[in-house]
Amino acid sequence: MKHFFLTRNREFIECEVLENTNRKRVVKITEAGHPMKGKKQTLAPEGVATGKLYPRLFHLASKPTKDDYVEVQGRILVSMGKDKALVPDITSYQFMPVTAHVIDSIHSADNVLLTGEAGTGKTSMIEQLAARINQPVLRVNLNGETRIGDFLGRINVIATAGKGSETKWVDGILPLAMKQGMWLILDEIDMGEPNILSLLHPILEPGGRLVLKENEGEEVRPHPNFRVFGTANGVGSQTNRGDTYAGVNQMNEAFIDRWHIITMPNLPAKVEIKVIRDRYPKLAPKFAKRIVAFGQAIRKGLETETIEMTFSTRRALQWASKIALYRNAQKAAEAVFLCKVTPEDRVVLERQIALHFGGKRRKNVDKSVVTDGATQSTPIVRTGKRGRPKGAKNKVQP
Repeated sequence: MKHFFLTRNREFIECEVLENTNRKRVVKITEAGHPMKGKKQTLAPEGVATGKLYPRLFHLASKPTKDDYVEVQGRILVSMGKDKALVPDITSYQFMPVTAHVIDSIHSADNVLLTGEAGTGKTSMIEQLAARINQPVLRVNLNGETRIGDFLGRINVIATAGKGSETKWVDGILPLAMKQGMWLILDEIDMGEPNILSLLHPILEPGGRLVLKENEGEEVRPHPNFRVFGTANGVGSQTNRGDTYAGVNQMNEAFIDRWHIITMPNLPAKVEIKVIRDRYPKLAPKFAKRIVAFGQAIRKGLETETIEMTFSTRRALQWASKIALYRNAQKAAEAVFLCKVTPEDRVVLERQIALHFGGKRRKNVDKSVVTDGATQSTPIVRTGKRGRPKGAKNKVQP
């Protein structure tokens, strides 16, 4: 393993650490043939970010190339290996500024719990970070069917070559990820059963270890690359929308305290339009803009409790795919979300579709139907040049 210093020009240079204290670090450039060879650089102590780049010093097996790291707002995450097994595929993904906080937590080995509305890209962000640095990922959805044996492991009866059988311990999700240095993503952690979540307490502690009593008391120490991520639509007392997210459980404070909680916001309008256009380049730009404008109106209605349906980027992409297929926003909406809402929400949604895309309801729709906290429609009276309603006859006033 060697040390590498990252310059402001994003160049990794081999170096030697001369001093490493809680006040500063001093490195000496040792890379042969480099103009900076022999020069010393003073850096902030480990875990302290100064300047526009962080971190600046890396301990790696080989010199990274431009394809071996990902950068988000000056935060750097470098590949630790070339293993492709269980590494997610790279797809088009727009990293938001909040990703920089996630990278900081990865460097400090924090347990990261991402919260936010469904479809905001919580799981995708972790997978796409991993994809870009060849980091293996193990993803599990926590639901009522998850058993302790699935999580920790179990003793199985295995056939032998001599047509006999023997019992053998088989690691579960948790020890497997810990031993092999995977990133463990616990999806919908707020739906996990308390007896499953309690198994996580020991490994969520700094330097935590796992003891497998069923496997002769084996002690599992985490690999340096092992990280734990959770995703949830709400945390603890924040889970106040049980009608929308049925089946979620309220997590206790002792469990929550073991996580660094980061909230995933919705994408800004310009970014969301770009995401839709990148995914469906043949979709007319005007439709991408209308989809996003519709989504923002619905999200505002959700905030004012005018409507209960959420409208995430994931749902926007699903709608865009159907609009591209049917060439009809109303028909596409019926296939994607109108069939899943209450009759009251359907009325509001249809009016908003008519407002943004046109249709038979457009003449009687008010732009404030969602945003003013009440569902209403205001008839629009068309007037002529002299202010008279269109169609009215010119009569001499008495």
